[in-house]
Amino acid sequence: MNKMNNENTPIIFILGAGASKAFNIPDIKAFYEEFKKELRRKKIDTLLIEKLEQNHKGEVDLETLITDLRDLKSAINTMTSITSIPQGLVNCAEEAKILHDRLMRFIITRCEKFDEQRAVRSYRPLLELCNKIPIWFFTTNYDRIIEYSSEMCNIEFSDGFVRQAEDLFLWRDKFDAKLRIAKIHGSVNWFRDDESPETIIKLEEPHPFPTSEFRIRYKNYNFSTSIIIPTFEKYISELPFFSLQTRLIDVIRKAKICFVIGTRLRDSNLKNIFLTNLEKIIVIVVDFSPEYIQKTFNNHPNVFTIKSGFEEFALASTGYMDELVQSLTNSDTREAVKNFLSKVTETLTNLGLPSPIEGGPIDELINRLKSPNYIERANAARQLGEAGVKISISDLLPLLDDPNEYVRIQAVSALGLLQAKEALSKYKDLLLNDKSEDVKVEVALALGEMRYQEAKEIIKEGSNTLNLPLYIRNILTDLLR
Repeated sequence: MNKMNNENTPIIFILGAGASKAFNIPDIKAFYEEFKKELRRKKIDTLLIEKLEQNHKGEVDLETLITDLRDLKSAINTMTSITSIPQGLVNCAEEAKILHDRLMRFIITRCEKFDEQRAVRSYRPLLELCNKIPIWFFTTNYDRIIEYSSEMCNIEFSDGFVRQAEDLFLWRDKFDAKLRIAKIHGSVNWFRDDESPETIIKLEEPHPFPTSEFRIRYKNYNFSTSIIIPTFEKYISELPFFSLQTRLIDVIRKAKICFVIGTRLRDSNLKNIFLTNLEKIIVIVVDFSPEYIQKTFNNHPNVFTIKSGFEEFALASTGYMDELVQSLTNSDTREAVKNFLSKVTETLTNLGLPSPIEGGPIDELINRLKSPNYIERANAARQLGEAGVKISISDLLPLLDDPNEYVRIQAVSALGLLQAKEALSKYKDLLLNDKSEDVKVEVALALGEMRYQEAKEIIKEGSNTLNLPLYIRNILTDLLR
């Protein structure tokens, strides 16, 4: 392992799924729900998932699904190696493998659909702290939001990789820039070399693989995907994750303040690192429900909280973060933290940002429905629907005719969540005439969530419409039961 330089790093950041949620990356529960919808759009049988849900009494998310699928494959493979097993179990294992491969592709593809403009604007003031002191960002997220924002801000960063070619980097455990990004659960653009498992490769952009057997041969490397899931603690012993965990321990021991943003510390290794070092470091939890982490840390006096989302916190702390950095050199750390918290909390109150909407003020979201960027239009529609902003219905309706399929899907979903009766006639038209079967499935699902008799009539008519694909008619028929 390369030794860290001797520069002190007084402030570090630990980011979880909540930090990316503002930029249209779902948390683990929402990821799971989106994946189920994706399976229905693609005519994929969800029977295995339904059985897994029954085993967990409905409490399933992204991590539990991947755990179950991998455990199922592993268990049956082990049994097959020592004895004959029924063909039904063999088929179940094959189904689990296929479903797992689809999920990996979905994660990689979905993580790239983040709100680029908003991410850069929010991250900039925190990233620019590296102009004053070395800054560490440790994250459990697979998405590339931090790296992308750093590049757009023209800030050099190190993430353990060293460039080998124009678009290819090799893991060397090297963190020599003032801004250091450590992805302790891997990334959507990390790969392994099958011929040399300890060779970890990073590409400029991710590549969703068709199946787990699929390989890419490029510049003498044989790639396979390398995402790690926090529930699989056995992978912590593998490179590069062991190195990243060791570095995290070392950095936390030397730091004065750690901001924990948007994570419930489900990763037991990460949680234990904090519990071991709480007497030496001040932890500031930033979350809409920070009380959860307080309880995890047994209400330790070194744990402080800010009730806020990541984006709101980044905006409210601009300027005050610089003051905090400067005050650490000539004042008591606890007093500096209390002063910082007081100013940030007051600013959050004065800003009056609507915490239920991660995307920010309502007017801004509505304006983004007209953005030339289709991802921004789709993201704004999703956020308005999930937040229940009924005044946005008239602005959402035109998106049902959007030329982009992804935007139409998000608009259909949002209007369904808003119980928009005004959308019913257009829903019927989309169900019968839209060129995208994915849009038609989303319409069927949205109609199923609506309480109006007119919606039930459209469902009934659609279930008897022979020019609709059979699987869509089956979805509509199920909604009538």
